[in-house]
Amino acid sequence: MDHKKNTNSTGLSRNLSVSMIFEDRLKDVLPFYRFRRAQMDLAEDINRILLGQGIGVFEAGTGTGKTLSYLVPSFLNDEQVVISTGTKNLQDQVFNKDIPDLELIFPNKRAALLKGRSNYICPQKFKTNVKSGGHTAERAHKLSEIERWSYKTKTGDLTEIIDLEKTEGLLPLISSSTESCQGSRCSYFENCPLYQARDRAKNSDIIVVNHHLLFSHLLKEEEHFRNLFPNVGSYIIDEAHKIPEVVRRYAGNFFSSRKLRELLIDLINDQASLGNDDKTTIDVIALVDRTRILLEKEFELGRPRNLEFLRDPAINELLLRLERELGFLEDRLNTIGNRSEVASQLRKRLDEMISEVTLFSNPIDDEGFACWVEVLEKTYTLYRSPIGIADNLGTVIKESEAAWIFTSATLTVEKSFDHFLYETGLTPKHKKIFPSPFDFDTAVRGLILSSLPIPGNDEHTIALTEKCLPILEKNPGSAFFLFTSHRAMQLAARILKSQSKPIFVQGHDSKTRLLARFKDNQGSILLGAHSFWEGIDVNGLGLTLLIIDKLPFPFPHDPVIKQQSRVLRKNGESPFLVLSLPKAVLALKQGFGRLIRSETDAGLFVIGDPRMATKSYRHHIKNNFPFRLWFKSELEAINWLSSIEVK
Repeated sequence: MDHKKNTNSTGLSRNLSVSMIFEDRLKDVLPFYRFRRAQMDLAEDINRILLGQGIGVFEAGTGTGKTLSYLVPSFLNDEQVVISTGTKNLQDQVFNKDIPDLELIFPNKRAALLKGRSNYICPQKFKTNVKSGGHTAERAHKLSEIERWSYKTKTGDLTEIIDLEKTEGLLPLISSSTESCQGSRCSYFENCPLYQARDRAKNSDIIVVNHHLLFSHLLKEEEHFRNLFPNVGSYIIDEAHKIPEVVRRYAGNFFSSRKLRELLIDLINDQASLGNDDKTTIDVIALVDRTRILLEKEFELGRPRNLEFLRDPAINELLLRLERELGFLEDRLNTIGNRSEVASQLRKRLDEMISEVTLFSNPIDDEGFACWVEVLEKTYTLYRSPIGIADNLGTVIKESEAAWIFTSATLTVEKSFDHFLYETGLTPKHKKIFPSPFDFDTAVRGLILSSLPIPGNDEHTIALTEKCLPILEKNPGSAFFLFTSHRAMQLAARILKSQSKPIFVQGHDSKTRLLARFKDNQGSILLGAHSFWEGIDVNGLGLTLLIIDKLPFPFPHDPVIKQQSRVLRKNGESPFLVLSLPKAVLALKQGFGRLIRSETDAGLFVIGDPRMATKSYRHHIKNNFPFRLWFKSELEAINWLSSIEVK
């Protein structure tokens, strides 16, 4: 396909080359830039794929500088490039920190940041819901704060004013969904932050998005990403190790109580705009709302979280009841016809919701799919997703007729891409490993705490934390203590309060503020779980100690893992070797990546899992770390750690 050239292109790609930029131009715009051959070689490989289309898969170890390696070819390219990151943190970093440096070399190129619609304030929803009243004092105060901010913001990005992860109940009042958005028919359309952001992106050479936005549009939304941005010639997927989970989420079906709640709110507001003169319709809406509340309470009470929720009598009865009552509501809306401008849209949303509920109220067993439920605050989402994504991802790539780059610091297990390619179904023409340039054998030593109880209980966490107290005390720099569960993290935090160093715990503040306070307190200890295993760049924090509580094998009762394992066993394969062990290795590599972030860093890596001293797979796991020396005793480790000079 001959992609339309972007009107902002100035033909700079004819005057500059990858080598010219890395060998000459970057030192003029980056004060601390150092030429690295591997960084330029990776950029050359990416550039060749962008020019010729195809698929490239590249692992770039910590310190390679892969962000510049894909940004330089992106700026050189005459076609529109989409860069997708696994986290919003990296998305903001690429756009706000890395891209401005290259814009000094390419002043006529345009870049745009685009997030999902729930990140932007919806003027229509906000005005309607503020006027509706009936809010608690706390929520009314927050809405007033958002209103003052709305007059000053240039982007309408809600992350400027609130933590989206902690205000789930507020979002339906202030942001739109695909179902509720009226698009160009909305009276606020000209000043809508979402559509203004899309316009900026449409007219840009480089669009920075995140995986959830990209694949929700490519796989789910009616507003297909290719329809929104028809001139995309290349997709660059950073943090590509996250792709299987994200694609699986959007390749299936889901029903959320938030979507139901939004629909009911919009129906109530529509009735209010008509003077609340239709008591029958209002009563049916109230009937559905009562069932919604009962379902939310069932999931709040800790009902089965995975496939079993479909077989739970109480939940199944409520889902069937919800299906019936939504049918009553649909009949009622069809009877009253188009009494308002939004009536037809509301009926369409209701019809789609009935189809979603029916899928879960009348489940069909299919070994190719897994079902589960996620509960957040007072909302729940039911998922039915394929356990394999090869067909879904393959279709997206084929239909795009574009070049695709997949890159991450952790894509291989024992220098093989087999697990990543097995999970994604990709068949790349180009795949290559670019090792980290750091001297890990000099900078890192390892220690396995072999005398601890078998992990997975409080006894292990208590013994581990007490064993680590003298190591933490003698550590000359700061420490990361990473856990595989929040329960273990909180238990360790209570024990560590007895020691003298400042301690910071995930969840006690926002991630940004927590890291800032950690940085300001040299020699402190930060405890984290899950999201702190990756995407946290602690360069310059004087980190000299990293402790991981246990091997991060996937939870065996995870619905996707459980279903994948069932299929593998049926085919005579080992779920442990094909799934669990590779996933644990990749997660460990992500966690280990927090320790060494520059050429001058040094530190001790501690694994608090005694299985690393006895199980046959211990050698396989060790082979995936870029250092070779492991201490045999805590005393040796403490002596070496104490000798580190904190930079």
